Amino acid sequence: MITKFATVYAGHVDLPDMGQDATPANERRFSNERLASVFDKTDAIAKCMDEAGYYAIWLAEHHFQHEGYEVIPNLLLHAVHLAHVTKRIKIGCGFNIAPMWHPLRLAEDYAVADILTKGRVIFGLGRGYHSREVETFGAPILDQEANRAPCTAARPTAPQPITITVSPCAMAPRLSAAPAPVITPQPMRQARSNGISFGTGMAC
Repeated sequence: MITKFATVYAGHVDLPDMGQDATPANERRFSNERLASVFDKTDAIAKCMDEAGYYAIWLAEHHFQHEGYEVIPNLLLHAVHLAHVTKRIKIGCGFNIAPMWHPLRLAEDYAVADILTKGRVIFGLGRGYHSREVETFGAPILDQEANRAPCTAARPTAPQPITITVSPCAMAPRLSAAPAPVITPQPMRQARSNGISFGTGMAC
């Protein structure tokens, strides 16, 4: 029996027209004020879901989306905010795009979010799909092998720091994030070509 319900809000503005005869996506341009409206909208959705007893709201990391479809660039920062304006709902990161982050920084930022939200952030990891986003940050996406290479993340199964192996990394081939997350084992999800993986480890 299904006992937990969740939904996805990818961070889109209220569009003035929709359907087959609407403005083509690549021709849409919205003001910064309109793009920033997604944050108040996310607050309203998350609060409503929290009051209705939903388990989680999933958000999507995207960048440079002037078309207004997915305009939340930092899921962990947003998750901390949402945890402070809601009571119980978990905030899912669907997904943090690994090639656009330094893996150690991502591990540290997740640990801080985990502490500040008392374990209400669900960590998700993906490789990205849009060259405008990923390659602008200096990471590969068109070269799929290079896109998979930057990091390998291991999920701890007992209370311990998140430990990741970084390759290549001349300074420190193996480091641990400190402070460590307070909730262990950490709930993590990984985007795969055939759907979401619910395994115990992750590789990007």
